[in-house]
Amino acid sequence: MGVLPLQFKPGENAASHGITGKEVFNIRNLQRIQSPGEEITIEMIRADGAIYSFLATVRLDTKNEVEYFHHRGILNTILLNLA
Repeated sequence: MGVLPLQFKPGENAASHGITGKEVFNIRNLQRIQSPGEEITIEMIRADGAIYSFLATVRLDTKNEVEYFHHRGILNTILLNLA
């Protein structure tokens, strides 16, 4: 799948975090996501090298979606369950 859906916290948005589109984002500890709707820290490196962090909600909304994410997709999950 390759995409982790994230949602800003209530009252926050790209503008409130100063996101311009020139940043690099790091998301660490993805293996710690075990339940739907968990929060994760997003590290943003600005064009000038400044580092800024904020929390976001992981939009894996069911236990199945969490399982699919950890197995790198629905097809892999199905194949693992068949094996």
